[in-house]
Amino acid sequence: AENMLLKIMLRVYCIKAGVKRLDLTPNILTLAFSAKHRKKSLDSLNKALKGLAHFEFIKKESIRIPLGRKRNNISKALLETRNILKAIA
Repeated sequence: AENMLLKIMLRVYCIKAGVKRLDLTPNILTLAFSAKHRKKSLDSLNKALKGLAHFEFIKKESIRIPLGRKRNNISKALLETRNILKAIA
């Protein structure tokens, strides 16, 4: 039940941040942005994520963020994802 509530909250943050697709594993977060729904440019990600997370562009509108190494539990990844989406939105 706790993870379900977090997933709903992540969906709300995705909408605010202009994210059309979120792929999450315990170790990697991939975000695909919708140009039509983004309020800020993708260049502003450097400022928003500075010091919070290291990221790389994998496509024109997608970024990949490593969350940690060799995790078995996705709960910490959900919490990190929430913080990243809050910073972007």
